[in-house]
Amino acid sequence: MIREFNFMIGQELHIKIENYRNENNISYNKAIFIIFNMMIPLLKKEHFTGKEKNSKYQLIKAVKRVHLYLYDEIYREIKLIHSNLNFYSMAILVRFLIEEFFRIYEENQKDENVVKREMEETEEAYNKPGVWWKLKVGQLFEPYLIISYNDKYNTQKIELLT
Repeated sequence: MIREFNFMIGQELHIKIENYRNENNISYNKAIFIIFNMMIPLLKKEHFTGKEKNSKYQLIKAVKRVHLYLYDEIYREIKLIHSNLNFYSMAILVRFLIEEFFRIYEENQKDENVVKREMEETEEAYNKPGVWWKLKVGQLFEPYLIISYNDKYNTQKIELLT
């Protein structure tokens, strides 16, 4: 199932999207769709390594409403990250992905292949099964908590080592 997700963007991001759209001779919505889908691997990275945002409001001077169509699986992932990292809005995550695309894109002289390679590396790094975290709980006898996941991020085992 596909969901329509609406969010607002500011002037600076709007201009970058408009320029990208013109360079590639595609529609505005298609540009958003391409950029967002290219950056999806960054969602998992943000979920596992991102810091809690404490529901801070992100001030943007909105100039354009954007419609993005998301598969339920991606929508649920964004909703889960929104909840787990205490984002004020799910739109913050979507804007973050688009802004990261343009940051990488512009740093590399508008070479889209560099962005794709970086996202492939990110996906490879965050889709590996195995141990994700080793947390040191105490200082006297230093037990460790090991959480192992499979490639779909389902918990496979939890071990407490002392």
